[in-house]
Amino acid sequence: MLLAGYALSLSAVVIVLRLLWVFPGAYLPLLLSKRIREREGVHEPRLVFLVGWAGIHGSVTMAAALSLPFTTASGAPFPGRNLIIFLAASVIVMTLLVNGLTLPLFIRGMGVRGDGVAEREERAARLALAQAAVHAVRRELPTLTRHDEIAYANALIEEYENRIHQESANAERRRQLDALRQSERRLRMTALKAERDELLQLRDTDVINDEVLRVIQSDIDHAQSLLVSAAARHAH
Repeated sequence: MLLAGYALSLSAVVIVLRLLWVFPGAYLPLLLSKRIREREGVHEPRLVFLVGWAGIHGSVTMAAALSLPFTTASGAPFPGRNLIIFLAASVIVMTLLVNGLTLPLFIRGMGVRGDGVAEREERAARLALAQAAVHAVRRELPTLTRHDEIAYANALIEEYENRIHQESANAERRRQLDALRQSERRLRMTALKAERDELLQLRDTDVINDEVLRVIQSDIDHAQSLLVSAAARHAH
């Protein structure tokens, strides 16, 4: 029981210390460097929290514990070596169970979505690679003499150009969909504002009372909050 208490206490301390450190670690560079602020912007606190909560200890922790010598320089057993290894293994298991299993719950509960940066960078990279391949093969065309070599080179160029057209068409389609979503949200927000204005007008002219106003206004607020949340998700 005593060892279990040590393991639980140490694991809790490690988790809490990481959460306490990750916030100054995220925000201090922004305060001290204008260049970092311009490059990274301001971090959302919920995302900083997730970075801290995602701190799962693994092979490095265990490797450090196992690297302790069996004996000291005098030949005596290294003090507390087995306890250190046990506690290191306990921290690994606890962070895997606690942090690892609850991380998806925090992500869903906080409404965190991917920002799409990795996907955009991948699309841009694939497009650049295809263009580089086309240029390289075209440079080789004047050196080819056999008809079958030239035919293969042209077919290869066509294959890469089709890939370029496909990537470009997908990007254009995504831009069109984003523009459509923004237009739809703007129109719906305009409609909700008109509803709100008319509702207040009905209350002010005593067509409805304050109780009816609060009930309908709550529905409008809910619809508006859903729109704002959807806009935030797509913006990321």
